[in-house]
Amino acid sequence: MSDENDEVYVLFFGVSLVIVLFGALCSFLIWLSGQMSALLTGGGWPDSSPKDCLEIAFHFVRHPGDPSSSWPPRQSWGPPRPSTPCCSRFWRRW
Repeated sequence: MSDENDEVYVLFFGVSLVIVLFGALCSFLIWLSGQMSALLTGGGWPDSSPKDCLEIAFHFVRHPGDPSSSWPPRQSWGPPRPSTPCCSRFWRRW
């Protein structure tokens, strides 16, 4: 009887670990994509570290329409807003 319960606990722990690691990976990828978009649009590399990725991911999920507000307030720059000169030149062509 005890062996069956142990298998359930091991399975639960394994599934929980996979979910947590997947969430951490997604948070890191959100942070990295924001950093890269700021760099590629001429804003330079924002002064944010990978330690901020969980906070950024939570703010990004709450406000997906404004990704630059996801970066911590002490940061001067996050990912670009749609009104950056690069994007506005592209949209004026249409």
